[in-house]
Amino acid sequence: MLIILSIAACGGNSNEKKNTVKNTPVAVTPLSEPSEAMGAMQMQKWEVTDMIYNNIGMGIALDKNPYLIFRGGRISGFAGCNSFVGEYVEGKDSGLNFKNIGSTKKMCPEAGKEEAVFIDLLNGANSYSLNSDHSKLKIISQLGEIHLIQK
Repeated sequence: MLIILSIAACGGNSNEKKNTVKNTPVAVTPLSEPSEAMGAMQMQKWEVTDMIYNNIGMGIALDKNPYLIFRGGRISGFAGCNSFVGEYVEGKDSGLNFKNIGSTKKMCPEAGKEEAVFIDLLNGANSYSLNSDHSKLKIISQLGEIHLIQK
């Protein structure tokens, strides 16, 4: 059974400064046809190399890096501990939103923070950029970025 992954479920140190900015995506108007860039991203494994969250860089120090795969309006992947599925909407000017992200519910204390940040950045995504040779992808949200490479 799939559940919506919640940042609150990951816990944390009560002395840590709480994030006061909500990572709310700007809704995109869907394109009638996928862009050339989105076409190049389809059915490819995109592996996370690092993330920026609240202006803090985060390397990935897990046994298996998170990744995602785009498939005609749907995404699937691995978030660091749990597998996930969801939907995406591409908009004009490289707009990108993810919605209905659900995941398995394994408990992995060593991967909890990276996984929570990854899912939060996906949920808040507003846009993306793909480099000219289609080997590097950046997903951008209000609170940061996910940097991925094609595998």
